[in-house]
Amino acid sequence: MAGASLRVSRQELINCSIPAWYPGVQEPYIQECSVFVPLPVEFVEYLKADGIVLPQGCSLSTDEHETEQPTGSDDSDDGEEDSHEDKAPDFPAIVERIQTAIDTLGGRVVPKLNWSTPRDASWLLPGNTLECRTPGEVILLLKSSDFAAHDLIQCLMTVSIKRVVKQLPPTMCCV
Repeated sequence: MAGASLRVSRQELINCSIPAWYPGVQEPYIQECSVFVPLPVEFVEYLKADGIVLPQGCSLSTDEHETEQPTGSDDSDDGEEDSHEDKAPDFPAIVERIQTAIDTLGGRVVPKLNWSTPRDASWLLPGNTLECRTPGEVILLLKSSDFAAHDLIQCLMTVSIKRVVKQLPPTMCCV
């Protein structure tokens, strides 16, 4: 049928999100190799915003010599702030929860949001992989991924534009 589109109800789409089906999983192995990190609205808004500036304290390497992301020059001689440089946001609780999840799962994780993994952003990490060893790597993949952006912005809009925000399941980062 040319021009026919698949119709999915809002509830069917929500039922496919990981917070909806995961609690019913009975396989112990799957439960032992996943940790959920609920993402507050402020962090979700940060993920949806344009640009890629990692939060304060995030690293992209497990090498102690390359741990902090450069956030711009702090040694301005004229005392004026550069309006073109983005300020690093501060999400210490989320960074700590992601680090705890990484530690709990043996030092390596693959991030996932409610529906998608950020597989289109794997090229950003060494080895072209989704394997993350630091919160900075997890956040970089989520922030850079069109698949993650679709989860956060457009997923339920394809079903219904009205009341999207009120009926979304909680956004989770599964590692």
